[in-house]
Amino acid sequence: MNKKKIFLSTIIMIIELFLYYYIFIKNKVIEFDNTSNIINVSIIILNSYLITIVSNIKYKIKEMPILYFISLVIAFFVCGKKLFLTEGVISISLKSLLLFFLISILLLPFINNILSFIENTNIKEVASLSKKKQNSWKFFILIFMIFFGIWTIVGLSFFPGNLTSDSTSQFAQAMGLIQIDNAHPAFGTIIIRWLLKIWKNPFVVLLAYITYFSIILAYIYRYLYEQNVNKVILICTAILFAISCNNLSLMTMIWKDIPFTISLLWLTFELYKISKEGTTYFNNNWSIVKIFTALLFTYFFRHNGLVVYLTAIVYLIFLAYKSKSKRIIFTIIISAFSIWFIKNPVYNYYKVDSSNIMSSGTASFAAKGLGALVYYQGSLTKEEQKQIEKIADLEDLKKYYSPYSIDTYSFQNIGWDDGIKELGVNTIYQLYIENALETPTIIIRDRLDSCDLLWDYTTPKDGFNYKYDIGIAYPKFIKEFKGYKKNSGIKYIPPENELMSIVTEYQEYTGKVVSLDILYWRPALILSIFLLLLIVIIRNRMKIFPCVFPTFISIIFWALLMSHQSYRYLWFLPVNVFFIFLLTMLEKQERVFK
Repeated sequence: MNKKKIFLSTIIMIIELFLYYYIFIKNKVIEFDNTSNIINVSIIILNSYLITIVSNIKYKIKEMPILYFISLVIAFFVCGKKLFLTEGVISISLKSLLLFFLISILLLPFINNILSFIENTNIKEVASLSKKKQNSWKFFILIFMIFFGIWTIVGLSFFPGNLTSDSTSQFAQAMGLIQIDNAHPAFGTIIIRWLLKIWKNPFVVLLAYITYFSIILAYIYRYLYEQNVNKVILICTAILFAISCNNLSLMTMIWKDIPFTISLLWLTFELYKISKEGTTYFNNNWSIVKIFTALLFTYFFRHNGLVVYLTAIVYLIFLAYKSKSKRIIFTIIISAFSIWFIKNPVYNYYKVDSSNIMSSGTASFAAKGLGALVYYQGSLTKEEQKQIEKIADLEDLKKYYSPYSIDTYSFQNIGWDDGIKELGVNTIYQLYIENALETPTIIIRDRLDSCDLLWDYTTPKDGFNYKYDIGIAYPKFIKEFKGYKKNSGIKYIPPENELMSIVTEYQEYTGKVVSLDILYWRPALILSIFLLLLIVIIRNRMKIFPCVFPTFISIIFWALLMSHQSYRYLWFLPVNVFFIFLLTMLEKQERVFK
């Protein structure tokens, strides 16, 4: 660097350090521990000097307002909870606004450097493409073994796998101890039943998840390898992804969120390929099988998969209309028919009970919003109060209201679930929408609290913490099954082993250090990166936008409907964004070469 650049970097560094001191040390918008302060200050110093090294990106005048708007959005993720949502419903003061705008300024150099990194970093290498394609299957096996090997070893240390109370209910259904219901998708329960015929042990399901994910990841990495992405980069990112604490945690867990996240990533990648190849993608029969299966799995492993499925289908319909491709139309029709077939003849064969799908689960987010109206003393009419009292006594709704979860209602003996059924889904939605229009601040506050884990960088200070509802804990399989049948046929004694202790301590440490907590367990950071990736994709007019549809629509779904804070619900976000990041960098470089 020349003297002018050194001087500029130093000025930026001084301003950034002053802002950090004023915002986080003096005013404690986020109360960082000593370790986190050291990490953050080091990052600020490094980031300040990178401004003049890696940043040669030039913005058009019309792009500047968009850039600053994104900075404001991310600033809200950082400090919105502390500054605007601590006193009353929503409170705004001059000081809170000042701190908010200062944080948005503090973030600008970071945003600029991240965008510059994506725009300018080359991940492709100059190599013989034909030679790479010859060796691509060897690379596939290498990547598969990295993921499968690491996760299987860790999975064995938590043998036979971590299960939630919902998981044990699903296993009881799969084993025929109780009737299969569709409260948690029956499709996954039926697959578990098939797997248990191979080996009557939960670990067979965990092993199936690990194998499924390892194959999909190796498949994506093989494609990147064939596109001349640097082999060292691919292997390093694969290892980092495999040993990332959140991924290790989720891959010890047996629950529907795991195959859903894998399927969502698979669908994301297939949509990327379609956006790149157009209708020629469908000329290959194997490609049709892949997109069809990815659509089907995404639809069935979680109920919210319906939203993702419909979004993808709308895109395929548009593509079919534009190209008049009969093969795309065939894919859409066979996909819809398969869904009908599974939900009717197959579910009927297994005697699946779907009666409770459109009851308490569907209306819970809106019912919790009605609880917020009672808690914050919204302007409810006497008639509305009478209707809400069918859910539960108003005093109980006020007493047990939690900003972050409906569990304080569900787990108390106040008649919550039965009350929701009595009032009815339609009436609950009507009351919710009417009051959202009349007193929007309360409903907005309740929504922000309900999806706090999605957008907020910080951990709530009121003791609420569901982000570890994800695995890495001693399973209590036998204890849970005593409620269904004493002789379940599955015996399990939690083991004590060194690897389990290491992985558990690894997870606990990342939760204690605030900066690591934000990196691993607060998806808001990943959401911020996702927004920046969207800027790059739009700014460079990339045609790969369809591949962000699954992630984008899933984020909106959880922002609107989330009623329970659990990291496993949002695991799709870091997984998908990690690969969208790689694909965006690849696409940017290919455009440069063209």
